[in-house]
Amino acid sequence: VEILEELSIMYDFEYVSQFYLKEKINSNIYKTRGPLYDFCLPKHKILIECDGEKWHSTEEQISRDREKDRIASEFGYQMLRIKSNEILNEIEKIKEQIKSMI
Repeated sequence: VEILEELSIMYDFEYVSQFYLKEKINSNIYKTRGPLYDFCLPKHKILIECDGEKWHSTEEQISRDREKDRIASEFGYQMLRIKSNEILNEIEKIKEQIKSMI
């Protein structure tokens, strides 16, 4: 969250935490589709996942993450996966990655 704020991306206006992709059924009805994502920058169609070692290291978890990436791509979203050690040690690198995607 702090990284997005430092990039002048404002919560609830330009990014959303805990985001589900939605499929338009008709002019004013949407159906939630797919898994929950950590962050979304809807204006830029970017999804961000924060991958901690505990939740993203087994074959089953990696397979689930690949499926989330596939669904994101199907909806036309770019996916950025950030590992927990990057969050702790490489903040500037993450900011640059987000800037390059915007």
